[in-house]
Amino acid sequence: CIFYSRDKRKLKEISILINKMHQPRFILFFSSALCLCFAYEEIDELCNGWSQMKCWSTGCVKISDKCNGKRDCAEGSDETKSLCQTVICTDKEFKCDYGACVPGQSKCNGIMECWDGSDERAEICDNIMASPILTLDANNTYMPGSSIAMTCAIPAKLKPTITWTKDKTPLLATDRLEITIEPHTLVLSNVTVEDSGTYSCIAKIFGNDHVNEKRVIIESHKADCIDNKYFANCQLIVRANYCYHRYYQKFCCKSCSENEKLPKEVQVDPIGDGIRKL
Repeated sequence: CIFYSRDKRKLKEISILINKMHQPRFILFFSSALCLCFAYEEIDELCNGWSQMKCWSTGCVKISDKCNGKRDCAEGSDETKSLCQTVICTDKEFKCDYGACVPGQSKCNGIMECWDGSDERAEICDNIMASPILTLDANNTYMPGSSIAMTCAIPAKLKPTITWTKDKTPLLATDRLEITIEPHTLVLSNVTVEDSGTYSCIAKIFGNDHVNEKRVIIESHKADCIDNKYFANCQLIVRANYCYHRYYQKFCCKSCSENEKLPKEVQVDPIGDGIRKL
C-alpha cells in the first residue's frame, strides 16, 4: 500500500496484510494493481511508526496485539467487533465470537482467553467436559481405624478447579484428611463411623460444575456382631432404647452398634454369647 495524508502528500509506501492493518482510521481503496490508503492522521500521530496502532482514548499497542483476545487498550478498542470481525483465523486457532483469534487449545480449557468468554461458552464446552472419574475401592465399605483413598481424574487438556465435599459440605485438610493436587486425591486416615457419607469430586470449569460421587460406609461392628431377627425385632429394640439389656444386646448386636446404643463398657465378644463387659 502507498499511504497518503489528507493533502494527498505521499507519506510512506509499505506492504501490509489487510486483515491485520484494517483499522477505523484508514479508508482502503483497491484496484487490480494498487492499494491506496488515505490516512485521517499524519504519520507522526500514528504512534511508533506502522508497527503500532493508536487506542481510541490514549496510548498505543502493537499491531500484533490487535484482536488477540486480550484488551491491551484501556478502553478495549483493540478488541472490538467492528475491528476484529474481518480477521481470518488459521486452522489451529479458535475464533472468538467478536472475531479475535486465540490458540486452538484455548477452547474449553477452563481459562477465559477471549475477552468476551466465548471460548468457554457452556454450549460448546458441556459436550467436551465429561464428569470427573472418581476412583474408590469396589466395596466402598471400611472398618473403623482404616484409611480411605480417593482419586479424581480429569482429562489432561482441562484445568478445572477441584473441590471435595462430604454430604455436600466442602472438605478442608486436617490431621486426618489429606488433599493433594496433580493428581487430585483425598486420603482419610483412622476413619470412624462419623466419616460415613457421600463423597463428591466437583470440577468447576468457567462457572459450570461437573460432579461425580461415591457412597462410603464405615462399619461400626465386627463380622461376628450380627442381628438375629428370629428372636427380636431389632428396629423396635433400638427405638425403645433396650440395647442396654443384656438379652437384646445378644440378638441385636449389629443394630445396636450401628446406632451407637451399646454401652461403652460393653464390647463384642466373638466367643460365647457375643457380648461381654470390660
